[in-house]
Amino acid sequence: MNAIDVKDLHGGYEKTEILHGLSLSVSQGTFTAVIGPNGCGKSTLLKHIFGELAAFSGNVSIQGQSIGALKQNELARMVSFVGQKSDFAGDFTVKDIVSLGRYCHGDEASSSSVIEKSMEMVGISHLKNRTVNSLSGGEYQLAMISRALCQDTPIMLLDEITNNLDPKHEIQILKLLRNLSDSGKTIVCIMHNLNQVLSYSDNTVILKDGCVYECGKTDSVLTENNIEKVFDVTCSIIHADGRQLLTVY
Repeated sequence: MNAIDVKDLHGGYEKTEILHGLSLSVSQGTFTAVIGPNGCGKSTLLKHIFGELAAFSGNVSIQGQSIGALKQNELARMVSFVGQKSDFAGDFTVKDIVSLGRYCHGDEASSSSVIEKSMEMVGISHLKNRTVNSLSGGEYQLAMISRALCQDTPIMLLDEITNNLDPKHEIQILKLLRNLSDSGKTIVCIMHNLNQVLSYSDNTVILKDGCVYECGKTDSVLTENNIEKVFDVTCSIIHADGRQLLTVY
């Protein structure tokens, strides 16, 4: 059974269709990168998978269950999401925000050990009493990731989560996600840094014009030919010391 199955999905916003008959499957316990040009439907796809947007037609299933048949709390115990934007502000502390990840678990909502561990995993324990409006952009992003970890779902959807992070924290978070995937969690992450895609992901989905251009093992999908055709750039992939380095020019 796959973690995620998307079949013939037509979707978007109000009457504007962004995704055109899109189909893909994501295996459990894998790190899948979603890449593609701006406006190709990457964020829209993730919002359909976790139920923020309703499909015009087609179906999305999580662990064999159609999301339309799941209650909100049931879906929240299966899938967590970190988007590009959120609207927390004011007097909420970092700990307040992170603890919201436990809300869908009912009686476990006050599980302080899970909350503390989630902050520790991303290195923000020292910020727990800080208010949201006192955080830098990077600190705020780390708090959102911690909240998703606190939700403790088997599937995590992440939309450009390295935005606002310095190089040290970028690598820290990507290594954490890689380790979580190796431990059995399913990670689906929209990414723009193609070298990081090569380094961390098992599989890659390339979107173009609201459709799947190609998907599969990253080494097979992230080729010079595909990158040049999808992004309209010239590139080279260099193989050295067992690693790959992609240069765009």
